Formats: sequence, structure tokens, C-alpha cells
Amino acid sequence: MIKSLIISLILTIFIELLISILIGIRKRNDIISIIAVNILTNPMVVFISNVLKSFKIALLYWGIVAIIELIIFFIEGKIYEKVLNFKKLSGFKLSFINNLISFTIGVIIVILLNTNVNPNIEVAIAFYPMSQEMLSLQDFKYTVNWNIYQLEKNNGSQTWHVLKIL
Repeated sequence: MIKSLIISLILTIFIELLISILIGIRKRNDIISIIAVNILTNPMVVFISNVLKSFKIALLYWGIVAIIELIIFFIEGKIYEKVLNFKKLSGFKLSFINNLISFTIGVIIVILLNTNVNPNIEVAIAFYPMSQEMLSLQDFKYTVNWNIYQLEKNNGSQTWHVLKIL
């Protein structure tokens, strides 16, 4: 877990500093503030995310991760509003752009490394008209198409279709 905390922190700082510099942030104090904010918030997010991996319900995991990311966006935005000298963009807009891009790049890196975002989760959402049901992936037959598993289960007269993106 320590390794994932360190790697995530380093990558996040690198990505968010690069984005901030491209946006126009150049003052030393602003750059130090961006690094400090990430040191404050990123390990907490990664730690909570790693703890949540023990849950076996994908929808719960991703729902909580989304809520945590939203909370971090507001915390970082508020801090940026108060401490940054850069005024061409609001602290909340900077926080939104940085977090959206760094999170998206992180997910892409995981996909490119061909590892599961959460390998401990062994359930998927099965979509059937007007309902959702959690079913074990072992109940389905697999067909692989690039990085998407298309799963299908015939349950009597009902056919369930499930997509699990790696």
C-alpha cells in the first residue's frame, strides 16, 4: 500500500504541476502551494481508495471514490482560492481541471498497464430492463474484445448483458 501511495503522489504532483504551468502559474509560492496541497490530499484519497478495495461491490467502491474526489475538489479549490496569487483562473476551476486530468490520466495508465483498477472486486453490474442486480463474474461466459469483457448469462428466459472495463 505504501508503494501505491508514493507512486500516486509523485505522478499526481507531476501531472498537476505540468497542467498548472501550462495554464500560466509561474510564481514559486504558487508552485509550492500546489505541491503542498497534493501532499495534504492525495495520500488520504489513495489510502481510502485502497481500504475500499476490500469491499466486494463495485458500485459502492466507485460511488465512494466519486464522493471522495468531489470533496477533494472542493477542499483544494477553497485552499487555492485563499493561497494562490494566480488570479487568471479561480482556485475551483484550477482544482477541477487538475483533478479531472490527473484522475483521467491515472485511470488510463492503469488500463494501459493492463491491470484492474480494483482487482479485489469480483462483481459486476448486470443490466436488465428496469433493474440492476449484482452477480458474480463467475456466473458469466466471457468474450474478450480489447480491454472490455463482454459477459453474458442466460438465466432461464432472461439474458443478462454485462460490461466490465478493465
